[in-house]
Amino acid sequence: MGLKAHRPLLKLLKDDSEGTAPRRRVAARLLGQLEGAKFVVDALVLALQKDADAKTRKNAAASLGRLGVAPQILVELLKDEEIGWVRAAIILALGRQGQEEALEPLRAHEAQTPEEAQALERAIERLEPHQSRVSWQPDRTWPGPVLLEVPVGLEDVALDEARKAQCVASRLGKRRPGLLKLGAKAAPSAVWPGLRCVYRMRLMLTDGPGLLATDPQAPAAVVAWMGTQSGLKELHAWLDAPEGVALKYRFDVRGKGIRRKTRAAWLEAVRTALAPLGLKDSPSSYDFELVLEPGAKLSRAWIVPSFAGDERFAYRHRDVGASIHPVVGAALARLVFTGPQAEVRDPTCGSATLLIERAMLGAGALSGSDVSPTAVAASQTNIAASGQRITIHRGDAAEPSSWAMCDEVLANLPFGLRTARRDVTLTRLYNRLSTHLGHNLRAKGRALLYTTARGALDDALGRNSRLTIQERRVVEAGGLEVGLWLVGRSGRRA
Repeated sequence: MGLKAHRPLLKLLKDDSEGTAPRRRVAARLLGQLEGAKFVVDALVLALQKDADAKTRKNAAASLGRLGVAPQILVELLKDEEIGWVRAAIILALGRQGQEEALEPLRAHEAQTPEEAQALERAIERLEPHQSRVSWQPDRTWPGPVLLEVPVGLEDVALDEARKAQCVASRLGKRRPGLLKLGAKAAPSAVWPGLRCVYRMRLMLTDGPGLLATDPQAPAAVVAWMGTQSGLKELHAWLDAPEGVALKYRFDVRGKGIRRKTRAAWLEAVRTALAPLGLKDSPSSYDFELVLEPGAKLSRAWIVPSFAGDERFAYRHRDVGASIHPVVGAALARLVFTGPQAEVRDPTCGSATLLIERAMLGAGALSGSDVSPTAVAASQTNIAASGQRITIHRGDAAEPSSWAMCDEVLANLPFGLRTARRDVTLTRLYNRLSTHLGHNLRAKGRALLYTTARGALDDALGRNSRLTIQERRVVEAGGLEVGLWLVGRSGRRA
C-alpha cells in the first residue's frame, strides 16, 4: 500500500481498547518504514510518551530513530521512561539520527542497566566524530590473499580497469562471480581506493575449521581459530597507529539461517579471542570489519578496512529512487566507451551517476534529461559537486524533443516495479525509446541500456531494423538480476 498505509496504521496505533497492544506494537514498527510525515512523527512521539505497553513504546522509539525527530524531544522522553530496555531503544534512536546536539545529553545520562549502558556506548560512538588515527603502512604486503568485490556480471570490466591501473602491480584474475583475486603478497595501500569498479577489498585470513550453527562447541572453535591468525595478531605492525591505541572492529556473520543467539555467541567468542590482541568490538565506529563465513567443511574469515575512508563517489549529495550504484555506474561507463571525444546522452538520467562516471573517462559533450523535476534537481546538485561539465534539462525520454544526435547513450531505464500498469507503461516507453535511438545514434555509436524488464526491451529492440544487439548480459545489483544490452546501428534503413 505504500503511503496509503499511513491512515490504517495510525488508527491501529491510537486504539487503546482492551487487547489491542499487539497490533499497536506492529503499527509502531511499520510506520517507521514509511516516509516520515509530521503527523506520523507526532503520533509516534505521543505513543512513546503515553502508551501503556512498553513494547509499543520501544517500537515507537526505533521508528523515530529512522524517521527523525528533534533530539530534545527524545532526551526529555528518555528522562521520563521507567523501563531500562525502552530507555535503551530511545538512546539508540538518538544515536541513529546522527545529530550532534544529542551527544552532550547522552554523555550526561547515567545508565541503570547493562543493556542501557551498551546502547549508550554505541550511540555515543556513532555521534562522536570518528577521526581514525589509523593509516596504511606504505607498501606493507598482506600475508594472505587479497580479494576485490566487484559487480557480478561485470567482472571483466573491473578486471580490465585493474590491469590498466598503475596501482595494481601483482597478478590478477577472477576467483568466482563477484570476486577478483590479487596475486600473492599484494600491498593493500597501493590498491585501495584507486579503483572505481570495486565495491570493497577483502583481506583474507587463513581458512578455519568447519563450523555448524547447531554445534555448542562452535564458539570455542572460533576462539581457538581467531587466536592463531597472523593477520589479526600482526595488525598493529601492518597498520600505522599510535602506540597503545586499540583498533576498533565490527563483527559480522555471513550465511543463511543463522539465529540471533548463535550470532551473539560467536560475537562473544570473537571478543574473547581478540581482546588480548588489543582489538576492541565497536559496531558503531570502527576501523575495520571482521567477517566470518561459517561452513560445514571449512570456514572463511576476512577483514574489510574502513579506516582509509572512501571518497571516490563524494559527489553523490542527492539521490532519487532506484538510483544505480556508482560502482556499477563506473563499470557501465567503461563498457559503453567509444572514445574520449564522444558526445554522450542519458535520456533517463536520475541523479546523473552514469553521466558523471562517464565524464571522468573523458568526453566531448555530455547531456541528460529526466521527466522528474526531483531527479533534475538532484542531478544538478551532484554534477556541481563533481566539477564535471554536463548539461541537464527536464524532458520525457518518450518524446523526440528530449533527443539529439550522439555517439553514446547510457540509460538506467525505469524498471516499472512500482507501476500498477507495468506492461503497458514500459512497452510504450521502450518502443518509443527504441525509435528515438534508431534516429539519433550515429553510425559507429553505441548504446548501453539497463533494466529488469528484459522481455519488454527485447521486443522493442527487435522491432527496430535500424538497431542491432551487440551483446546481452545479466548483472546482479541490489538483490535483482538486471539485464544489460549493448546496442549499435545495423546499417540498414527502416
